[in-house]
Amino acid sequence: MIQQKKNSMMINQFITIKQKALQLIGFSSLTDHPEDKQVNDFRHEFKLISLVLFVLFLLSFAACNSPAEDVKQAEDNVVEANDELNQAEQDFALDMENYRKEAAIKIAANDSNIREFKARVKNDKLKAKSDYEKEIADLENKNTDMKKRIEDYKAATNEDWQSFKTSFKKEMDDLDVAVKRFFDKKE
Repeated sequence: MIQQKKNSMMINQFITIKQKALQLIGFSSLTDHPEDKQVNDFRHEFKLISLVLFVLFLLSFAACNSPAEDVKQAEDNVVEANDELNQAEQDFALDMENYRKEAAIKIAANDSNIREFKARVKNDKLKAKSDYEKEIADLENKNTDMKKRIEDYKAATNEDWQSFKTSFKKEMDDLDVAVKRFFDKKE
């Protein structure tokens, strides 16, 4: 309460000083003579600058808080920042877990298709059987590598995770296309 009275008194004193200063520089009497145009422009700019400074001065007093209020606000900000950080970490961990589950499902589907291809090629008496077996082995190795990469990946930051996820998704999509293309070629 005392701080508010001090602020109010200071503002009133500043207003009085400002009014006297504006009267001294002739703030209220602008002329329309062409030779005084530069003087009028200068006075106009000075008025604008004075007005802006005055408004900023008033706003600075309005924004002043007591030290106890500043400490409370800082504590609240820290609590809020910690809550946001915890939420971001939970979202990050959940995103990684969900993506790993999705990748595991795709990898398992590829494993199933590759086993099916192996069985079909093994029973076929095709001339190109060795070529098919080689392609199956390549697909199987790529799928195993993808599985190992997703299981072993440890992200340091969300940015690293997003980058990994983007490149992994592209490679996974390419592998899915290769498996489907092989299946279509085999039939």
